[in-house]
Amino acid sequence: MIMRPFSRHDRAFTLIEVLVAAAILVLVAATAVNLMVSGKMAAKAAWEDTVAVNAAQAVMEELLARRLAGGERQDQPQPFPGASGYTYTYSVDTYQPDDRLVQVRVIIHFQHQGRERQLELVTLKRRG
Repeated sequence: MIMRPFSRHDRAFTLIEVLVAAAILVLVAATAVNLMVSGKMAAKAAWEDTVAVNAAQAVMEELLARRLAGGERQDQPQPFPGASGYTYTYSVDTYQPDDRLVQVRVIIHFQHQGRERQLELVTLKRRG
């Protein structure tokens, strides 16, 4: 068996190889961090939407339990009682399309990333 002598390239990585590997590692790490940050932002937005939906359902159930007859309107957003720490407010609008039905619309107002957002929940209720 013939042994050939080691050359300088056989023993170590060149500077170019190390720089290319480091650049690839940085790109992969930056992509992973970006995915984690965007995932966290999406999870926060989903949480805020879930809280808004639950709040709208609570207001709607309260209105329906009081047997809302129609014509009631709250144009100015109302704060939720006992919801300290949250910036959710709501307004209610009712509309009577005919003698038998009342449309109830609950609008939840909240902030997300410094922007005003709204979530709307609408239902029809039979009068009486």
